[in-house]
Parts: sequence; C-alpha cells; structure tokens
Amino acid sequence: MQQSANNDNKAVENQKRFVLVVDSNTNELNYTIMLLQRLEYEVCTANSAEEAVDFMSVALPDIIISDVALDGKSGVSLISEMKHSSRMSPVPVILVSSSPDQAIEKHCRDAGCAGFVRKPLDADELYRAVQAAMEPTPRKTVRIGAYLTVDLTGAQGGGTLHPVVLSENGMFIRTTDTKPIDTRLPISVMIRNRKMNINASVIYSYGFGDYPFKEPGMGLKFEKIGPEDKDLIRTFIVQQLEQGIVEET
Repeated sequence: MQQSANNDNKAVENQKRFVLVVDSNTNELNYTIMLLQRLEYEVCTANSAEEAVDFMSVALPDIIISDVALDGKSGVSLISEMKHSSRMSPVPVILVSSSPDQAIEKHCRDAGCAGFVRKPLDADELYRAVQAAMEPTPRKTVRIGAYLTVDLTGAQGGGTLHPVVLSENGMFIRTTDTKPIDTRLPISVMIRNRKMNINASVIYSYGFGDYPFKEPGMGLKFEKIGPEDKDLIRTFIVQQLEQGIVEET
C-alpha cells in the first residue's frame, strides 16, 4: 500500500507543469519560452497584463512568470488585480526585470510576488525560483528532456536510444521494460560519445494503463556515480539548455 501511495505521488510530480509567461518584448518572450520548454514545462504566453487576465478567465496556469515592465499595466499591477479574484489569487507569480535597481526587487516582493529573477535569465536560477514557488518539495538540480542511449542491463552492448528526463542525480526513462520499486540496476549511459557505468535504483515505476495519457517508464536515482561523470552530466545539461538560444534585446 505504501509503495502504491509513493507511486501516485511520483506520477503527479512527473506531470509537466503549466506556465503562463507574460512579456511585451517578443525576443525576450521567445527566449523564456524556449528555456522553459527545455526545462520540461508546458508554456502559454500573453503580451500584457490584460491578456494574462483574459487568459486566466478561461484556464489557470500552475504559475506565472511576468516581466515587471509591460505595455499597459505592470507586472506588479497584475499581482494586485489577481489578489482581488478568488479564482486567480492562488496562482503564484514570479516577476522578472532587467533593471539593476534594488528598489524594484523590494517593490515586487512587497507586492507579494512568489519570486524575483533578474534578466538576462539564468536557467538554473529561474528553475530554482519556479520550483520554490509551486512545489512542496522543490528540486535542487535542473532536469532536461533528451534522447540518450541507455543500457538497462549494464551489459557491454550498444544499448537503446530512449527519451529521458535527465538531472545530475538521476533520470526518468520512458520504457516498457520497467522494474519494481527499489530494484537496483547497473546501467550504462552514453553522453558525448562517452559511456558511463552507473549504479542506480528504481524510485518509481508505472506501465501501460497505470495512469491515463502517460507513457510507461520509471524514475532512477543514481546511487554511485564518479565525480567526472557527474561533471559531464552537469555540463551536458547546461549545453543542451543554451544550445541555439540567443537572447536578443
């Protein structure tokens, strides 16, 4: 029974969160969209506070990331308007600004923002802010979606290309070859033409039909991994996040 409850919690945790990004600058808006998508979030957008309010009359996001300086009403005004709505007020808002003025951050926090991040946006800082604002147990490391060659048997074969969600501490792997919770696996992962042998354990697992609209797969925690391999994973994640994204102002 306990394993089933843990599995339910992990399944909910693994669902993609829905982020509404509000920014009047098209280039910065597109940059934020690409960054969040690579961080495994679902993203919708609005170009103004007014558009954001109209959007929320139809659907509520899990969180809002809004620039302070918008065309029309400001990001701070958006928070103020949301506070007067029982429907919108529970949605946390992270405000972002390119201004170095410390008074702006204080003004935003006094207004009730759930977090404040300066532009240009840093992926790790933004991820931590989003996690802290809406997750009961925030993740401490960035995770990204990727396709990697993984051998779940730890054998010397070539392995199979799998869609995964990778962090430096573990990964979720989409596969029909799932294992029971607490199973220990010697796996191999190929990153940047380097094969890493890692001892992992299954922390959650589900197959076809366990959860509607979800592919089968399992979450693996890296139990034993060398410092060089961990550094390689961290570097790979940063490069994947930044590849092809250029923020223009």
